[in-house]
Formats: sequence, C-alpha cells, structure tokens
Amino acid sequence: MSTLKIQDIFSHFEWYQSYYLTIIQNPSQYYQPVEAAEIHFGFLSEQKLYLGDLLQLWFGHKWIEGFAAVQNKNVAQSVQYLQSEQQTESFYLFSIFSDRLQDQSTAFAWSTREQKIVTVNISQTLDYYLGFIGLARPKQVG
Repeated sequence: MSTLKIQDIFSHFEWYQSYYLTIIQNPSQYYQPVEAAEIHFGFLSEQKLYLGDLLQLWFGHKWIEGFAAVQNKNVAQSVQYLQSEQQTESFYLFSIFSDRLQDQSTAFAWSTREQKIVTVNISQTLDYYLGFIGLARPKQVG
C-alpha cells in the first residue's frame, strides 16, 4: 500500500470529506499510511497515525486548531492576525510531539490559509492524546 502525503490529502480534501464514513469503516482504506503522521507523548506513547485516524480526528473536530502560535511569528503579528476578520485559518494537525523534559509541545499541521505544512506550538497535549485513544478503529486485516 502506498504512503499518502499530507499535500495529497489536502489537494483532494473534498473527496475525503465525501467518502469519510466509507473510509473509516473499510480496514484497507483506514490503515493507509500517511507520511510523517504520528503522535509522540514522551515515554507514554509513540504511535503511527493512519488515514482513518486523521479523518476521524479532523472531521470529529478533535485535532483542528483555529489560531495557534505559529513558530517564527512575533507577538505584534499575532495580535494583528487575531484582529483581522478576513484572515481565517485552520490548522489540521497530523503529527504531535510532546517533550515533558523541556515542557514543550509542537505539532506539524496543514495550514488552510498558506496551503502548506507549518510547525505550531500547542498546549494541553493531554486533550489531543485522549482524542486519539478514543478513536474507533476497524480490525486490521492480515
């Protein structure tokens, strides 16, 4: 089975939205690998994420962020960004790394405004982890 890239998913995003329920019920489609999609919570868990996982997390609104502190943006830009009603942006997270030793959590996400992968700082990583472990996954074939 070929590995999907995040860019591929978002270039056909409407199709994935339309067939979301079919995909998450079919193990061969659900377990389609997605490049760099993973969740890493220190020593607690390191788990590969599949297409079905991401679709459930995104369309269940568990892993979508509105404004997030995008790395390399300064405070003035962030305030201006929040005040602008014309700039709407969502971040579809697909890879989360939590490092408790450094008290820092980051994620890779698809930016709907920039149409590219960005790095975001996140807080409250436990909510993301709980959203992930609460997924209903079909039984893997083979």
